[in-house]
Amino acid sequence: MIYPPPPADMIIHQRDWPKLTQYWLTNGVFRTDVKESAFLEADDFLPVIKAKMEMINGQDHCSVFICPKFGNISSDARKLLATPEANLHAMVKAIVTPNLGTKILAEFFIAVNRPPVPHKAFSDIDQAMLWVKLEWKKIVDSRNQHAH
Repeated sequence: MIYPPPPADMIIHQRDWPKLTQYWLTNGVFRTDVKESAFLEADDFLPVIKAKMEMINGQDHCSVFICPKFGNISSDARKLLATPEANLHAMVKAIVTPNLGTKILAEFFIAVNRPPVPHKAFSDIDQAMLWVKLEWKKIVDSRNQHAH
């Protein structure tokens, strides 16, 4: 893993899979850490998406997806991750890319697959976490303004 796991006192739920680890955090962030050299296919994500829905229990959230230094994701997996079902209850998603190759792949995913919620690629987890929190606040503030 590129980054250490979140602090134990921030983890509500954790699920380990052969190719990734999922964390549902106390700050409303759903974090996915992809393991080194993983080749992710659509079939890998079907149970992962189901488990995520069980963990978040219908709550709005932000997602941070951490790419490995070396790994890949199939075209079918990218298509699946861009569906409304895979983005249910997500308000924004950040993709943390440790190198130029994964950054290009992330930007390609955002531009070509056009997921239904805002996505942005970052080279640093702290920048990604700050962005999702700021974007989430904008969405909540906008909702509150429209409610009045």
